[in-house]
Amino acid sequence: MKNVVFLILLSCATGYYAKGSIVKIDKTKNYRIAIIPQVKSNYLNEDDLKKIYNAYYLEFSRIPNFTLVEREKIDEIIKELNLQYSGFVDITSAKEFGKLAGADLVANYEVILASEWIDFFRLAYHCVIVISVRIIDAQTGEILYVGRGRWEGWDKSLIIKKAVSNSLRALKLSLR
Repeated sequence: MKNVVFLILLSCATGYYAKGSIVKIDKTKNYRIAIIPQVKSNYLNEDDLKKIYNAYYLEFSRIPNFTLVEREKIDEIIKELNLQYSGFVDITSAKEFGKLAGADLVANYEVILASEWIDFFRLAYHCVIVISVRIIDAQTGEILYVGRGRWEGWDKSLIIKKAVSNSLRALKLSLR
């Protein structure tokens, strides 16, 4: 009985889903990828958005097929073009960004939902984050991957890492 109660409480404490669809990424090829950071959000502050960018940077660096464009170069392009991305960018902008960064692919993400509240039943802070990501071919503008990840729990930094990881789960599985 104690085990059943523990499992029920654990399932209420954290939850996730990962959804992804692979259109066409050749696992025998190596790609240079640029991540476009989301700098504005209705849901999260600037520090949380930086944590999300850093989490994507870390996750993409763990995929052997990808070499990342350095953050400094991305920052230069954003300043040069005076860009303020608040979510998904249009295909033309993604292609332009990729060409300026010298990238084969462009990753762009958007925080779809982030909600925080105090759980009075448990007397604890609770948070849920849902992030969507897409990878675009910088030459053709073709969308090669779309993924969505969700995580909830009490530790916001962990929630961000898990939601980001889940949004790339199908991609990582397909490139094994």
